[in-house]
Amino acid sequence: MSLNRDGIEIIQNYRQRAASLLLYQSVFTSDIGRSLLALLETFTTEDPISCSQAYGHWFSALATHQQSWQQHLTAQILVTDNAFSQQAQHLPHSITADTLTERISPSILAAAEHDFAILHDFHQLSAEQISQWLGELSSSSAPPSTAKTPNPRWLSVAEAATHYRTHGVGIFGQFIAFRWQNNPDRSSNQIGAQLIGIPTPDPIQLSQLVAYDHP
Repeated sequence: MSLNRDGIEIIQNYRQRAASLLLYQSVFTSDIGRSLLALLETFTTEDPISCSQAYGHWFSALATHQQSWQQHLTAQILVTDNAFSQQAQHLPHSITADTLTERISPSILAAAEHDFAILHDFHQLSAEQISQWLGELSSSSAPPSTAKTPNPRWLSVAEAATHYRTHGVGIFGQFIAFRWQNNPDRSSNQIGAQLIGIPTPDPIQLSQLVAYDHP
């Protein structure tokens, strides 16, 4: 069994467009992103066994994170740290959301719009379509990887810029609480340190602290 010519061209186009990202390459550096690109590459070989294995890796990554592909892609976009998100993060809060992108460097804004057009196509890539491609290559069908919660709607460039300004980027856009962790470097016997995000911080209130009146 094999994919039809149209299917192969669509898959090759996805791979080419992912490779042409200018600012948002990092959205595909997660285990989910890498496994999706590996799956698309494997589809072009039309080897049923390799395709089934690659699909299993992608399915498992999504199941581990309990996300759909669309949820993961949106989350990656919102926490990415690049030239566009950095510029948006430092814009004054006095600027209205309608004119926010006007304060971004034109070349950086153009690059962001270029990437958002590509990422929108990936957002439209459904788990059902990928499962269908696998079914055309294999004698057995596989269930599509989906999450229980609804997929998020697509973001505009302006909405993303507003999010970066409000929430920050990178680790600061992903977490609201942090801890400073010393990490021993066994290779050099030196102590390294880094800021670690806390996914589920303790919701303790100031009123619950005892004997801390003076501090």
